[in-house]
Parts: sequence; C-alpha cells; structure tokens
Amino acid sequence: MEPYIASKRARVVSDEQADPALWCGSNVIIVANELLDAFPVHRIVSRGGRLLEWGVAWDAGGFIPCLMELSSPRLSDWVEEQGISLLDNQTIEVNLDAADWIAEVGSSLGNAIVVLIDYGDEAGELSAPYRMEGTLLCYYKHRAHDNPYLMPGEQDLTSHVNFTHIRQAAVRAGWHELWYGTQKKFLVESGVLEKLSTHTIADPFHPVVRRNRSIRQLLLSDGMSELFKVQILAKSES
Repeated sequence: MEPYIASKRARVVSDEQADPALWCGSNVIIVANELLDAFPVHRIVSRGGRLLEWGVAWDAGGFIPCLMELSSPRLSDWVEEQGISLLDNQTIEVNLDAADWIAEVGSSLGNAIVVLIDYGDEAGELSAPYRMEGTLLCYYKHRAHDNPYLMPGEQDLTSHVNFTHIRQAAVRAGWHELWYGTQKKFLVESGVLEKLSTHTIADPFHPVVRRNRSIRQLLLSDGMSELFKVQILAKSES
C-alpha cells in the first residue's frame, strides 16, 4: 500500500474525512476481505421451546457464560423470518451489525460494487442439526479453541458469516446480487489457472515458482478455498 500512497494513487482517510458526499457522484468498488466476520455476533440458543441469548457473567474472578432474555426483538424476528427451527440446546450466531453495515454503506454511495470475501455459508447450513454449538471459534497464537471466556482481549473471536442474512439485508437496502460462490470457483472463473506457468526452475524462491505455489495454495490448501465464499453486490443511483 505504501508505494500507492507515495505515488498519490491511494490515500488513507479517517471516518470524519470519509464524507458520504465524496462518493455519491463516483463509481466505487469496495473490497471487504474478512470484514464481516469481525463484527460482533449474538449467540442464541433454544431451551425448552424458548429462544434465549448467551451472555457473560463474572464469577470467582473470571468470566462465565450465562443465559438471558434476547437483547433485541430483531433476533427472534430473524429466526422466524428464516423459518429456522433449532433443536433443543442448539446454538446459532446472528450477526445484526454486519447486516446493518451492508445496508448502511449503500446509503453513501451512488454507482457501486461491493465484493465480500469471507468464510461462511447459507442459513440452512449454519443451522443444520449437526451444528449444535454454532460456529464461534477463538484463535490464540494461530491455535484454535472454543472457549471465548479465556484470555479476554488477547485472542481473536470469530464465527462463520451467514450469507443468506447478508444478502437479504443488502437486497432490502437496494443492492442486487451479481455473483455468489466459493472462492475456488471465483478464482477459476476469473482465469487464475491461466497464470500458472510451465517451467523447469529448481529455485523454490524464484518468482515464477512462488506464484505457482501461491495459486495452488489458494485453490487447494486445507479446503479453505471451498469454505471461503465470494459475494458480489451492485447498486446504482437510478
């Protein structure tokens, strides 16, 4: 990024400088790579036919989980709207803030395209019977575990993006879908295989070898290219 900034081809602006009026008259492309999963989520659970929300309590010098009433009526409205029927003791995450963001960002734009790249799936998959604990995971020093109450502030918390939820919020806000699929399918359809080069170079650090290796890793590494999805949405002033 620094060379682009130095050559004045790019610039970094604060929230205050990012006046919506600057963008309404422009053609804008937004690339949001692993942005949506950074928004906080609500974790709701079915208990005895009721929807409750997982909260956090303090006990004996540490954080512990607790159950509470839903913090927003939008949570139960969303579950009903989706026709989701959770099993008893099944948990699912609901990302209201990410859905609000995709709806609100369009209000400051005219002709625009947004490219969302994140790991996630459709609502039906994320609420499937085998997902009893939801998808929340914690990462500390590149190691994953499922206890969000350990090391507060020192670990990353994340959950799968519900692309059904995001898409519906976007459409209601005036966006329309251009493309949706796995990262692997997106890269292949975009011609990434044409960037592979046949060679006899033995040096593993040669640029051609490194590029081939990077492409293979993007497409094949641990199935992540199937887990990651690409959602492309567009809107216009008219």
